[in-house]
Amino acid sequence: MFFYSKKAPDIVNLSLNRCIYYGLIVTSIMVFYAHESTLCRTKAFMKTTKNLRFVVQQHDATHMHYDFRLEINGVLVSWAVPKGPSMDPSVKRLALQTPDHALEYGSFEGILPEGSYGAGPVLLWDEGTYESIKEVDGKVLTPAQSLEMGTLEFKLHGKKLRGNFALIKTKGMRGHSSKNQWLFIKMHDEYAQTGDITKEMPESVKSGKKISKHIRAKKSSAK
Repeated sequence: MFFYSKKAPDIVNLSLNRCIYYGLIVTSIMVFYAHESTLCRTKAFMKTTKNLRFVVQQHDATHMHYDFRLEINGVLVSWAVPKGPSMDPSVKRLALQTPDHALEYGSFEGILPEGSYGAGPVLLWDEGTYESIKEVDGKVLTPAQSLEMGTLEFKLHGKKLRGNFALIKTKGMRGHSSKNQWLFIKMHDEYAQTGDITKEMPESVKSGKKISKHIRAKKSSAK
C-alpha cells in the first residue's frame, strides 16, 4: 500500500538540489583543472627553445612548392617556399606564410585527394629538430616571441638542412600580401654551400622516392 506524505516533495527537492549543487562543484573542478592543464602546456610551449620539430614537404598542388614547417606552441607554423630552401647565403627565397597544421601532419607523405585542401602529391623532403638562436639583450627568444617580432633565427638539425637559417617578414611585394610574406635565408656558417640542394637531393627522407613517382601514381589512379 502506498502512503502519501506531504514531506515527500520536500525530500525529493532536497535530493535534487544536492545533486545539482554537487554536480556544479564537480563541473567547476573539472573546468578549473582543464584550464590549468592547458595553461601549463601553453607555458611549457612558450618557454621551449630547443629540440623542437621541423619538416619540409615537397608539395605538387596548384604549383610545385616546398612547405617549410616549424613546431611552435604545439602546432606546425607553415610557409610555402615556391623555389624550395637553399644552402647558399646569397640566395633569398620567398616564403609565404600559410595556415598552421597539426603536428601529426608533419609525418605525412602520399597523395591528398581531389577536393581536399592542397590536393596533390606530398613528399617528406626533410625532417629533424631545431632550436631558436634569436637573441635580444643576451637572452634567447622562444620561437613564438620571434614569430611575433617578424624575425625568426634558428639552427636546423635535419637530414638535409643543417646549420643556421632565418625567416624575415617583409613589407610585401607585388601580388602578395605583406601580412604573410617572408624571406627564407641561409645564414653564413660551416654548413653553407652553393648549388641547389633540392635538385641535388630530391629524394624523400621517408620513402626514398622522388615526387615524380607520386605524380605518376596520381595520374594512374585518376584513369
